[in-house]
Amino acid sequence: MILKGTGVFRNLAAGEYYPLPYYSASAVRMAKGSARNLKASLTKRSPKSTPAMEFGTAFHTLCLEPEIFATDYVLLPDGLDFVKKEGKDLKKAAIAEGKTMLKEKDLRKLEAMRDSLMSHPWMAEHFDIAMADVEISLINNIEGCMVKSRLDTYFPELGMSIDLKTTMDASPGTWKRQIRFDGYRLQAAIYVNQLKLQGLPARRFVFAAVEKDSPHTVGLYEMSEASLEAAWQEAKELFRQAALPGDKEHYNSEPTLFDYEPTKLKLF
Repeated sequence: MILKGTGVFRNLAAGEYYPLPYYSASAVRMAKGSARNLKASLTKRSPKSTPAMEFGTAFHTLCLEPEIFATDYVLLPDGLDFVKKEGKDLKKAAIAEGKTMLKEKDLRKLEAMRDSLMSHPWMAEHFDIAMADVEISLINNIEGCMVKSRLDTYFPELGMSIDLKTTMDASPGTWKRQIRFDGYRLQAAIYVNQLKLQGLPARRFVFAAVEKDSPHTVGLYEMSEASLEAAWQEAKELFRQAALPGDKEHYNSEPTLFDYEPTKLKLF
């Protein structure tokens, strides 16, 4: 499926969005600053789903689309034996109905994570799902490249997007590094500016990270306007290079010289 034109798509199913042959914010994150890598993302096969990815998807669905969670997931009671008839029948029915199987212990963890996230004072004040566009899709032409983004939430009246993340460590030190070095700054900048390109207010973009292990501590993080603008200029330059014809360059044309200062030995 190829959508004609750019725009805001509020009812685009995940099965329609993800196959779209456009660059995504995730692809920009993984490109490591290389237009060659970014361009190759269009022809790469989607990565195989991992248990961590499936857990994250279940968490998003539970928090953002509870009605879909109730119909798309089938609960596997603790101690269910797939060798016995009851287990075999349940698994067969789930596959036939296209449902995702979820262990009861995982559901309890997901619910505890959701409750911890929603009990955070800032989230309790700002996160009203009834006021949000959920899983909103944006498509724009940026520097000659078709770019797609799918936001977890967008609150039109607040001009704000809140992006949910499941993680092992939601502490400020870890997330400062994660946002800077793992490309989340580029993702945030692309999301914010795709909203602006569609004439929508985009004042804040907040990462809401919740830890998987009990007590499921939450960390909320956002970037300054200057940091978002710097990341946006970097993303635009990457799209500009990807739109150029011909083969793309490697990371460098000549060897890059690194000059590391020797580590000073501390004596105690």
